Amino acid sequence: MNRLLPALILVAQVLFSQGTYAQVRIGVKAGVNASSIHLESVKYDPLPGYQVGLIADMGMGSHFSIQPSLVINSKGSSMDLDVRDENGQKEEGTRAIFRLIYAEIPVLMLYKGNLGKSWRWHGGVGPYAGIGVTGKFKTDSDILKDQRIEFTSQKNISYTGIEYKRMDYGLNAAIGVEKERVQFGINYSYGLTPIQARDREPNVAKTYNRTVALTAGYWFGR
Repeated sequence: MNRLLPALILVAQVLFSQGTYAQVRIGVKAGVNASSIHLESVKYDPLPGYQVGLIADMGMGSHFSIQPSLVINSKGSSMDLDVRDENGQKEEGTRAIFRLIYAEIPVLMLYKGNLGKSWRWHGGVGPYAGIGVTGKFKTDSDILKDQRIEFTSQKNISYTGIEYKRMDYGLNAAIGVEKERVQFGINYSYGLTPIQARDREPNVAKTYNRTVALTAGYWFGR
């Protein structure tokens, strides 16, 4: 985390510094997504969510650009969960929802091409880094209680509830179209770091964030 935070700050400074590049556009974007927590041998279902934030497009010639964003991203997953007593006997079944909210900075390296006379298409890949902001575990169970999900960066974990690492990072891929000030896109994020806090323990399976999103953006200025 000590190395990632300076990188996040640097990207944020570049994002809002219009004088850094000769061809810079600033805009906003919002969209809906479907996220899941990838865990082997456990079936998690996609969870509908959202993302909203600021974007910049830094032109690097007529066909290439760097496109960083600063977004609030809703992630998580849902699953059927069996509630068992101390003897392992099933008491009830319930639907459990894990909702995680991240502040993220994805940076895409894009290639752009013409699509007819007035539209352009783009596609590209790049990294993202995120910081966990808040989270919630909810069920419709009469036995389990809803609880807040804690994000931690500590090596010695003492909290007895549900915990995830504060930092998350991975890769993004995106494809989309734009016309004048309007942009539409599809992007997929692939988490590379295990998000559960106790991933170094031998009996804990590793879990990762996965998200696909549909977004619309609007560019200010020219």
